[in-house]
Amino acid sequence: WIEKYLNDTYIPGAAIVVVNGTHTLYEHAFGYHSISPPQLMDVEKSIFGIASISKTIIAVAVMQLVEKELVDLDTDINHYLSEPHRRIFHPKEELVKHNAYAFNEPDFNAWTQGVPQLNVTKLSENFPTWLNIPFFGFSVYPSGLFRMSARSLSKFLQMFMNNGSNLISPKSIAEMKIVVGGGLIPYYDPSGIANTSVVAPPSFGLSWTWQTLKDGRRYIGHSGTLPGSRHWMIVNEKNTVGVIILSNGDSNVPSDRSQEYYKLLENIHLALFECFEAEVVKSSACQYSHSVYDILKHMYDESIASQIELIPRNSLRTLFNASEHFY
Repeated sequence: WIEKYLNDTYIPGAAIVVVNGTHTLYEHAFGYHSISPPQLMDVEKSIFGIASISKTIIAVAVMQLVEKELVDLDTDINHYLSEPHRRIFHPKEELVKHNAYAFNEPDFNAWTQGVPQLNVTKLSENFPTWLNIPFFGFSVYPSGLFRMSARSLSKFLQMFMNNGSNLISPKSIAEMKIVVGGGLIPYYDPSGIANTSVVAPPSFGLSWTWQTLKDGRRYIGHSGTLPGSRHWMIVNEKNTVGVIILSNGDSNVPSDRSQEYYKLLENIHLALFECFEAEVVKSSACQYSHSVYDILKHMYDESIASQIELIPRNSLRTLFNASEHFY
């Protein structure tokens, strides 16, 4: 049924992984990594640009610095911006091909006129309704076009669910879950998009966002969107099941496609949560850890983060929240 959902919404392929804090519960690759030449999707070998999901990785890196007392979340960010420029090199990888489905000629024109720098072209005579988006980069894009496979990303998500494993402490995990400003910072939406969206406005932690889905429950994680890519990585509130979907479907043009893709990803996520949460209850394979939530509650009660007027305007804590509103 997942493959049918993907086909119905013109998504060439997707890699899906379900985990708990210690084990992979399910993983499967659907469809195509590349349409032309044809190449099947692979959970381990297909490399995606993970877009804004990379913010969660940056948040973990920052918390490592916080634990070493090299940075402070409430210190003005300009204090840390004097480090000399360093170049970053990416190894050669088998990158997933980015494609978009054009229903008609105006769709194609919207791409070529809206983002001419991407040099979007029609895929081939054999696939006249599919567009090819060449490999691209944005020098100012906040994710830096960070890339990895669904399986690699699942290891990172397991670390988060397992109280930080050996990377960061349970206290830092709890810190990242706290809503910045105690929920008192209004959602920045000058264009009024949130009022017409099918998606409820999220609440922002330190690059990990809380989202209430249509089942009425809260989940924490992050989504990511690039031309030719749409992803979602979330964990249930009990911290027993996490689901990752990385896909090479596009939701940028036309704009109403975005809501259609969101509904698709939401339906797949909720179906997987329903299935594997039931398995967790049956097998008792994953026990809910109260320790993280005790820490979180204590930190929420004691932290000045719940007092919005005490949060420095240009601090790392504030900028984590601001980055979610603008990207």
